Amino acid sequence: MRHVATLLLGFLILTPDLAAAKDGQGSSECRHLTAQVSFFEARLQRAQALDNPIWEERLGRHLNHLIERRATRCPEYSDGAQAMKQLQELLTLAAKGAASFFTMGAY
Repeated sequence: MRHVATLLLGFLILTPDLAAAKDGQGSSECRHLTAQVSFFEARLQRAQALDNPIWEERLGRHLNHLIERRATRCPEYSDGAQAMKQLQELLTLAAKGAASFFTMGAY
């Protein structure tokens, strides 16, 4: 059991480093896509305010395309990213409890 707890603790310690390495690879692209999404959201609001259905429809399609592209290339913006983050926090808490239990409070 101690080996399992040690392996789990090691995995949880390395997981944030792996996530940070992955974020570093596409972070500039994610920031760029996020900036584009916010820009076109503002343009879409302007089109709605001017009551221009053609412009509104085209901007809506382009905005949906950008959001889908950002969700596929930037996992932190997808719906499952928040659930995975909560699961990681839960596993971290469980590993800390297991380490404390199996070391009889030494850790």
